[in-house]
Amino acid sequence: MFFFLENLNSNAHVEDAEEEVRNEYQRHVDDDEHTACMMLSNISPKLQRKYENMDIHTMIMYLEELFD
Repeated sequence: MFFFLENLNSNAHVEDAEEEVRNEYQRHVDDDEHTACMMLSNISPKLQRKYENMDIHTMIMYLEELFD
C-alpha cells in the first residue's frame, strides 16, 4: 500500500544522520511527491485545485472520506 514518512526515522533529516538514512528518507520524500503528482493528474480539475497544496497523506485521507 502506501509508505508513510511517519514510519521513518524522525532524525533522518538531521545533517549528522548517516548518509544511508538521509538517502532513504529523501527517496521516500521524492516518492511521496511523485505519487501526489500522479494522483493530481488523474482527478478532475475541480479536485486538483482543492488538493494541489496538500501533502499526499492528507490528500489520501480526504479522498478516502469522499469516496467511501
